[in-house]
Amino acid sequence: METNDDHIFKATWFKLPVPVLLFYLSILIVLFAIAAFSYSSLKKPILKQKSLEISSIAELKVQQISDFRTRRIHEVRFYQNNQTFIKTVQKFNKNSDPYLKSELNDWLKPLTSNHTFAEIMIIDAVTGKKTLDISDNPTDTSINTEPNDLECLKSDSIVFGDLSMDKSENRIHLSVLLPLILRTGPSVEKIAVVKFVLDANERL
Repeated sequence: METNDDHIFKATWFKLPVPVLLFYLSILIVLFAIAAFSYSSLKKPILKQKSLEISSIAELKVQQISDFRTRRIHEVRFYQNNQTFIKTVQKFNKNSDPYLKSELNDWLKPLTSNHTFAEIMIIDAVTGKKTLDISDNPTDTSINTEPNDLECLKSDSIVFGDLSMDKSENRIHLSVLLPLILRTGPSVEKIAVVKFVLDANERL
């Protein structure tokens, strides 16, 4: 319902001369034009700045992941060409001698004790079965072998596995697969794969 004030406003508005209306309309157009120009002028540098920030963050993350990968490879490469360690693994895979198991624990346990890796397992190259499982928590050895764990033996190179979800603990794991190849003169024998498993929630 219209009031008397509404009627007065309408009457006053419609009584304004056309030049005055055009003047106000021109001012509105100019104000809209200034606002649009200001928005456009401010938008470009802001977008550019944010784009640079995102690019910098992306480059930093890529570098961090690269450094992370390099450190993990450096940690496990010590065992790759260690023929003494490889011979011990070979003997243990054949007879599961408790003394050899203790020796292998001495070799590998430090990497779980300092929480670099959550679990380390040795997989026989012939049977594909897990022969040794080492964890800082002996009851926490829930990681299983995968069909492609032995693939790194073909290339004789350290390989990163896929991220996998441990549903029992609701944790994401990432494995580093190390091929163990015994070299005696010209002969080469594939012995095992050492699977280093890290907790991606904590380490990555």
